[in-house]
Amino acid sequence: MNKPKIIYIQILAVILFAYVSLRYLPDASLSTVQRINDCEPYRHGWTISTSSSVLFYDSLPDFLYTDSGHSALISRTIADAKDGDYIGFFSFQQQIKVYIENELIYSFVPGEGVLSSTPGNKWNFIPLFDEYNGKTLTIQVYECYSEGRVAIPEFYYGSQHGIAAHYLKIEAVQILISFVTVVMGLGLGIFCILYRKNQQFVLGLKWLALFALFRGIWSSIETNVYSLFFTHLLLFSQLSYLCLKLATVSFLQFINVTFHNGRSRFLKILTAAEIAEFWITGILQFKCGVDFASTVFVTHGILLSGGVYAALISIASLREKLRESEMVVLPAKKRNAYIAQIICTLAIIVTSLIDLMRYYLVNSPDIAKFCRLGDIFYIMTISITLFLDFVSIVQMGFEAEQIKEEAAIDPMTKVRNRATFEMDIMKGTQRQWAKKGIIVLDLNNLKYFNDVLGHDMGDYYIIVASEIISDVYSQCGNVYRIGGDEFCVIANNLEYEKFLELRNTAEKRIEELIVPGHDIHMEISAGYAPFDGKLDYTLRDTMKRADKFMYSRKVELKKRHPELNMR
Repeated sequence: MNKPKIIYIQILAVILFAYVSLRYLPDASLSTVQRINDCEPYRHGWTISTSSSVLFYDSLPDFLYTDSGHSALISRTIADAKDGDYIGFFSFQQQIKVYIENELIYSFVPGEGVLSSTPGNKWNFIPLFDEYNGKTLTIQVYECYSEGRVAIPEFYYGSQHGIAAHYLKIEAVQILISFVTVVMGLGLGIFCILYRKNQQFVLGLKWLALFALFRGIWSSIETNVYSLFFTHLLLFSQLSYLCLKLATVSFLQFINVTFHNGRSRFLKILTAAEIAEFWITGILQFKCGVDFASTVFVTHGILLSGGVYAALISIASLREKLRESEMVVLPAKKRNAYIAQIICTLAIIVTSLIDLMRYYLVNSPDIAKFCRLGDIFYIMTISITLFLDFVSIVQMGFEAEQIKEEAAIDPMTKVRNRATFEMDIMKGTQRQWAKKGIIVLDLNNLKYFNDVLGHDMGDYYIIVASEIISDVYSQCGNVYRIGGDEFCVIANNLEYEKFLELRNTAEKRIEELIVPGHDIHMEISAGYAPFDGKLDYTLRDTMKRADKFMYSRKVELKKRHPELNMR
């Protein structure tokens, strides 16, 4: 269950639902936004009627508590209205009907064939005309899910554009935070794609990316700005619930994979429960008309349970580490990581609790108002912590690679050493060796350098010769120092004519070197043999044949200077 594949099916289900809804659901919106410029609050002079009473208010309350029922009638007499004026208000999980006298002039209710009690959430714009002056405007507000309490909308008077611009100005910060959260999710997702080979690190980060993406989309929908520009309002309302469920799965999986190596049984149970809840409530919504709003408390409970569990486990782990180390051995970086996890998780829990109280007790239309801050704080802090760990891992890998490279290099000549040669010559199969060959090289007269000129000059001879060998032969394969004055090259696709060309180049270059005050030549003997499946069982057999050719060349070179009868 640690792989993000478990959520991909759910994402596809959401995409399919959105496609079907956009194509077949009836359009619930009855108005389009026009561009004019003014807006002012419109809360005075209203009368509220219920089934049992008529109440007069100087200023409308946020709520009206009733003995029974789901609805209330909000009325006032229209005065000074002009053609082009509007009364605007936002309805959240409410059905709306508007009357002039007893004539229905506007309604926002579920469309025909829609299996839902709510038509969605919407900014309602009621057009006014000169002829309405002196008449009674009545707005019937029907609560879809609560009974005994009716949320009273905030009314505005002006133009559609003026009211919309006023709302956008109020929600600008919330929209920005939601947008940044989505961008962070996309950025983390791109990072995961770029570094997908580092599965141990990327696996947890994938879940964080999905959490940021879905929470960002969810909180964007919860700003309710979409209702000013789009028409399929019920679709957005249901997408909000689906994204919340997907974000919950991602959050639980991220905590389990990142901080518990995917082994927490409790988090696995919560994840499985949320996945089951996703499909069960989805089927109930789209087949039986049981709204997400009626079952969303399950998702809320699972999310809070996972957050509280993560915080408690982190606190317990930190206390245990501190007790073991007595604040001395535990590195500050590790201690800070535990503290960051605890603070971030508590931030999500606290902000979620505040918004849940606003949702259940106040029926707030923006359930993500405080969650947005908790989410972006959590995502940013945890991302920074993980990236710092990633940088440490990369640095450790770089240092390990450096150590590995240093262990493979001969310290004097800076070419590969004998140990590396022994490993490389055994790699591959006869089919692969068919394209390889071995060059064996040996330095002539090294003993004379050591005995007559000293070991420092002998070392100088080895270093200079190794530089020439590396410059000339590295173009056809890896160069190794396999003994004091012995070198070897494992060549790739080297023709014998090319080898002769390289050998002549190396011999010419080293012969041009002069030792001041001494009539002595530095020489490099080289022999080459390509792998032959009929003669060689392994590359070592090829090396033996190359070694014989090298000694033949050594004899030829010595004949040029018979006065030096030495190796």
